[in-house]
Amino acid sequence: MSLNLRPLADRVVVKPVERDEMTKSGIVLPDTIKEKPQEGEVISIGPGAIDATCGLAAVGLGGERRRDVFNRSSGLDVRDSRFGPNRCMAGSVMRLPALVLNRGDDLVMLVAWEMGEYFWDAILDAGETIGIARAGVVVRAAQEVTA
Repeated sequence: MSLNLRPLADRVVVKPVERDEMTKSGIVLPDTIKEKPQEGEVISIGPGAIDATCGLAAVGLGGERRRDVFNRSSGLDVRDSRFGPNRCMAGSVMRLPALVLNRGDDLVMLVAWEMGEYFWDAILDAGETIGIARAGVVVRAAQEVTA
């Protein structure tokens, strides 16, 4: 049976990814000691956009070194084999609770709106040694004003 869920506004429907019930050594794990799912597959995305009124700030990481920068700021495993395109994962990034979305060519991290500026600066600091640069509409507008 297939459900056709359409989330409202900026909500996301996520299907948890099932974990193996057996360890590498062959021990079957009972339900009582299994961990809650920490990652899932994005099934549907609502029509709304994320803005200041919903209380979240979105910071995107793109480019070849996006995983290097992300790994410096989080203990989450974002390798393609574990965290493929169109997946999301909840965890801690820069010691803040975050929802991480893998959109294929970039990673988008959603954090509380009031922590957005701190988060942006912390990501820039984490990537400073490998030469990351700001990009986007807001940066382009700021450069036009100062130029």
